[in-house]
Amino acid sequence: MLLKAVEHYTTAEKKRVLVIGRKHMMSWPKNAMQRIKSLATCYFTDDISEDDPFLLCGALLCGPHAVVVSRDLLRNHKFKLKNVGLNSVFQRWQRTHQEILIWNNIKMTILKPPQHKMFTHGSESKGWHVPYDDGQERQPFEILKTWLCIRRRQEDGKQLDVKQKLFHQSDGQ
Repeated sequence: MLLKAVEHYTTAEKKRVLVIGRKHMMSWPKNAMQRIKSLATCYFTDDISEDDPFLLCGALLCGPHAVVVSRDLLRNHKFKLKNVGLNSVFQRWQRTHQEILIWNNIKMTILKPPQHKMFTHGSESKGWHVPYDDGQERQPFEILKTWLCIRRRQEDGKQLDVKQKLFHQSDGQ
């Protein structure tokens, strides 16, 4: 699965790839690991080490357009950030820079960050788009896709029209 993901990012998305893993991966099938090493830069940590700091350091060193591809929600790291403001900045960075791979048998689906910012947009004259939680249960990495569209009625300009919109995001295949 790692090989398929690395091949996707290097060929279909034309990205440079840094694989951060653990040393036990070196015992994976030799031909797959050789192919991964030929396509990506690899760094292997000790099996007992925490890999979150390596992942975050690698992402930051790769620059502002780096993408982290991991199912790890980095909860351990978030928990350690005692400063509420710093925690908020980290979560915003994570929401805009982390992609998550979901495997269903051999099919790979990529959950990409939203193309839009997840806060209220708009103005008095044109109306507002407000992210709306419709109450459906979600995985921690799933993004709200329901928005309220609020604008003044054309006839009198005093009453509000409120519509619910569902924005779909491609699965990145």
